[in-house]
Amino acid sequence: MGFKKANKRALLNPTGKGGIKPKRSKQFWQQRPTINFQVEDKDSASGSDEEVEEEEITEYDALLKVYGAQTCDVRSDEESDVDEAEEEEICEGEMEEEENDMDEEDVSLNGVDGIDEEDLLSNEEENETIDLESGEDENETIDLESGEEENETIDLESGEEEEEIVDTDIGSDILDENEDEFPEMDDENDTCGPSDPFVFRYELELQPSIIQNLESSNPYKPIETLQFKVLGRAEQRLLNLDNVQLLEDHSKSKLLEEEPTEEDDTGNECKKIRSFQLDAIKKPPKNFSSLSQMNVMKRILNKNPEENWGPMEKEFFSILNSYKDIYYPQRDDNNSGKLRSAYVLHAVNHILKSKAKIVSNNIKSKAGKEVRDQGLIRPKVLIVVPFRESARKIINSLKDCVFSTPAEISKNVANNPRFMEDFGGIDEELPEKRNKPDDFYNLFAGNIDDSFKIGISFGNKGIKLYSEFYSSDLIIASPLGLRLIIGVEGEKDRDFDFLNSIEMLIMDQMDVFSMQNWDHVLEIMSQLHKKPIKSHGVDFGRVRIWSLNGLNKFYRQTIFLSNIRMPEINALFNKECINYMGKIKINNPIKLGTICRVLGGINVPMTFRRFVSSELTRSPECRFNYFVSKILPDYTKDSMFHTLIFIPSYFDFVRLRNHFNVSSHDYGEICEYTKDKNIAAARDNFFHNELHFILYTERCHFYRRFRIKGVRHLVFYQLPQNPQFYPELVNHMLFQNRKGGGSDGHMSVTVLYDKYDVHRVSAVAGTDRCSKMFTSDKSTHMFMSDER
Repeated sequence: MGFKKANKRALLNPTGKGGIKPKRSKQFWQQRPTINFQVEDKDSASGSDEEVEEEEITEYDALLKVYGAQTCDVRSDEESDVDEAEEEEICEGEMEEEENDMDEEDVSLNGVDGIDEEDLLSNEEENETIDLESGEDENETIDLESGEEENETIDLESGEEEEEIVDTDIGSDILDENEDEFPEMDDENDTCGPSDPFVFRYELELQPSIIQNLESSNPYKPIETLQFKVLGRAEQRLLNLDNVQLLEDHSKSKLLEEEPTEEDDTGNECKKIRSFQLDAIKKPPKNFSSLSQMNVMKRILNKNPEENWGPMEKEFFSILNSYKDIYYPQRDDNNSGKLRSAYVLHAVNHILKSKAKIVSNNIKSKAGKEVRDQGLIRPKVLIVVPFRESARKIINSLKDCVFSTPAEISKNVANNPRFMEDFGGIDEELPEKRNKPDDFYNLFAGNIDDSFKIGISFGNKGIKLYSEFYSSDLIIASPLGLRLIIGVEGEKDRDFDFLNSIEMLIMDQMDVFSMQNWDHVLEIMSQLHKKPIKSHGVDFGRVRIWSLNGLNKFYRQTIFLSNIRMPEINALFNKECINYMGKIKINNPIKLGTICRVLGGINVPMTFRRFVSSELTRSPECRFNYFVSKILPDYTKDSMFHTLIFIPSYFDFVRLRNHFNVSSHDYGEICEYTKDKNIAAARDNFFHNELHFILYTERCHFYRRFRIKGVRHLVFYQLPQNPQFYPELVNHMLFQNRKGGGSDGHMSVTVLYDKYDVHRVSAVAGTDRCSKMFTSDKSTHMFMSDER
């Protein structure tokens, strides 16, 4: 109370002389006149007729117009850790405290004239505050009356309530972007040298001629073939610099200090970095045999011994460390863990290097030197996965990458108990009779919720889970979880600012995205690097020039991982990934194809029939017309009873269903929207000869993996997107109803395809057979189940 009274007296008598400062009401403070000063233009005042040359408006000027010049105020060293919103909050609090203190001068609790109960209640402080401008929530507020601490906070971004953090040391260790402490950052081995891809990728501005080339329709060279020892054959596309005029005097870095140091002149250092940058642009990635040769920070190397890394992890990490885009379509249950460990290590290494650079530049910034080492928004890495179980494995791998023992994880990971509860696997015992393929149980193990998002921030002693998005370094989310935040055009509460400064995008299990909702993926890609609506407390003096100029997409590294080849992923990789370091796609030939997995006991001819379509947009219509006119009439005969028609696309399914209704065909349907009781009835009637046709969609098979019994004739309206489904469905023909007239001799498999199905045909038939099928003059090709 003594300190509070002293503050009151200082406010009431600021001059230290006798007398009491007059009491001011709220209306007095609100109605104070505001004087606007306007600087008169000397040229206009003098009446000069000389034309003034208009200055070119840059992206930086546009940002100032959006956010207002007040967001660019340079703060003093003592106030560098206080956000602008917090400063406004503090100023308003001081004005209210001053007014309330004047009202309460020399007043006792017994009451004095002019003091009522409302004035006393107006002095109570709020127990819960939220910094809306900076996006950071205060984890600890104190009620002055009760002296109790409230640890409950609300995450505005995710709409979820954070749990109480017991370890207060962990909560205090989570750093802001410009904090001055970080463990082992003073280690010489953790200093990024000019040969580090992180340094020459982000610290140098691209020359205008290179930017102009990147904005062209085809900035890359023709495809070059590479051969890796473990990953195999790869296709590489490097930036075409043949017709680009490089400027020798454009080697000045915006991030390096302008004055020469005692060790080396800055200009020479920039030339070294520029030399490494151009060399990396022109050449394929180097394949190192040791992590210590790949610019991995020492603190990470200490937690990840070399013996724990196999040849595949090292080779894949070598490509990632080159900061080139990569598309790997051969992910499976055997190598998924290895790939995950490599890209998690790469993401953590990138984040820690970024924070180390910021910490070291804080010293230069305090000395008055200009440094630019940040983006407009804090999040740097975005990882998109389909299920919570996938996110759980990634975060567990991240914790193992940073910490050695469970004790360290328990001590240095904030909100870890909450994470284990929200993302922990659902303990379900596998059935004794596993009537579905192994990949089904592996994919849908654990928590398969597909709507989630979680922010992760790295601190000086640990990491914090469930950090608010605009205070996070890493974001892990599902396509649906992100879409719920991004929203659609016209929504008031939509938010996509956090996607502006993403430097590394990782999408794992992309084939599963197509079975969820591919539109979510397209929307996420379209919202990347859009100009933020709010400033979110950014210090424009520390933002990189290329980020201010809206060139983030050229600096972003994109990593696509999928179990299968998909033209949709190819389209994204070719059109939306414009990395100036180039791109690499693993493209190993398929020797046999999944057709060889058809059981030898099924002696059935498999006929592939090609139809002609003039263009991709007309392919669905041409397929439908060919099926109705050439295929369907042959299967309406009584001898072709028990025919299953497999349809990958739901839109094609609806078109066929409508045609069957009009034609009065005897059929049943099983799709992802069919009720369970209707599915059971359709399967039973089909098995007992009461239905001639049954329509079956791929998405339903993906989630349910039904074993349809009674199939004698199988028609693939289009080959499945997942090639594994082809032998599964063909092998179902073993379970035909022989009592109902089935026989081994009278069965058939028919496949429709056109030139736009080359990925699907090669995955099923093999690369060599696919090439022969498309180059042959014949439109019909037949395979037997015993062929290998």
